[in-house]
Amino acid sequence: MHVRGATGDERFRAEQFSAQAMTHWEMEYRDDMDPELVDVPKQRRLNYLGRIYNITAARQIGRQEAIELDTQAKVG
Repeated sequence: MHVRGATGDERFRAEQFSAQAMTHWEMEYRDDMDPELVDVPKQRRLNYLGRIYNITAARQIGRQEAIELDTQAKVG
């Protein structure tokens, strides 16, 4: 799996800063992560370097070539 890109956002909510990072991942195709068969955003999360990434969207690339994941994580 590799990271395709990332963006960040910081907002002021309830008198405190809240930051989040949106990250796009691409991984080899796996049957247990097929977005056509499994509700990936509802049932899966990524744990990478101690940070939990909530999957917000999953798409199949090509015909079972790869899967692209959009994730969101809290920062700080």
